[in-house]
Amino acid sequence: MNEVQIIPAVASPTIDQFCRNPFRVLRLPLNCTTEEVVWAAEALSAQTVAGMADAASDPLPWLALPDNVLIWESVSCLEEPLRRLVEEQFWFDFRSDPHGELLCAALVT
Repeated sequence: MNEVQIIPAVASPTIDQFCRNPFRVLRLPLNCTTEEVVWAAEALSAQTVAGMADAASDPLPWLALPDNVLIWESVSCLEEPLRRLVEEQFWFDFRSDPHGELLCAALVT
């Protein structure tokens, strides 16, 4: 029987949490509206289907690009107030952080 090799980064709960964070998936700030969430999901979904999804605007470009299932799961998560609050606690607030620009630059490199 062949053993499946698990990539260490994927096996990490912390990395997976960043991979699946709806704000990262949809590339939106913490203060986005539900309407902005839906618009971003539709645009990103169309780009993904067309094979034109681009990691340049991703705050963590070294992680895998999200697929359509993850995109729409992110919409569902951000539409529910309690789930959204939890995800906000585990994401970066680039706008309110006095060193937000430096943090953003560090994550991209």
